[in-house]
Amino acid sequence: MDDETAVSGCADGDQAVAKDRLKSVNVTWAKSHLAVLRRALPEVGLQAVESPCAGEGRVPGDVVWVVTADDVEKRAAALRKKQWRSHIPGIAAVCSKQGLVEALASSGE
Repeated sequence: MDDETAVSGCADGDQAVAKDRLKSVNVTWAKSHLAVLRRALPEVGLQAVESPCAGEGRVPGDVVWVVTADDVEKRAAALRKKQWRSHIPGIAAVCSKQGLVEALASSGE
C-alpha cells in the first residue's frame, strides 16, 4: 500500500466525506484496474481508498470501482446515498476508465 491509498477502518456504517477534502474512489474491488487507477486518480484530484474488511457492507468513497458483474450486483445493494459505482449494467461505453476520467474532469469545471 502506498501513500496515495487510504485504508478505512473495518467498522460498519456510513463514513462522511469532508466537504473540503478531495473526492475519493473506493478501489477495493478494482482488481486488474488498480495500478491504472492509482496513477490516474491523483491526476484528476481524486484519492483512492480501500475497505478490506467491508464484505457486503457499505464503504467510503464517492465512487465504488467494480470490475465484475458479480461485484456490480453486490455493491449496488450496499451503495450509500449519492454514491456511484464505476460500472452500470447496459451502458458499458460510459463505464470505461477513460469515460470515467473525462466525466469526472468535466464535472469539476
